[in-house]
Amino acid sequence: MANLDSYREATTLILQLAKMAICEAGGQFVGVQRGVPRAGNPDLFLFNDPMTGTTLALAANEEHITAHRVRTKIEHSRHRFAEARRGGEIAASN
Repeated sequence: MANLDSYREATTLILQLAKMAICEAGGQFVGVQRGVPRAGNPDLFLFNDPMTGTTLALAANEEHITAHRVRTKIEHSRHRFAEARRGGEIAASN
């Protein structure tokens, strides 16, 4: 039972850190989408860009979910929106 409690505590801490990073970067935390690790699909932290209303995601298995990474994701999304408004093509995202 101690291992399960330790796992829950670690998971809760990671979630709280992700929420803080998302908030600090100007995003709005939405939730966690469960992945299928055996199929190579990690859990995802979902967050909204309040300016565009877009829901974005970062893999929960990335080394660190930081405000910098969230901010970069938001900026990239906004750039793509601006290009679309100007009539440019939107390239497939990474």
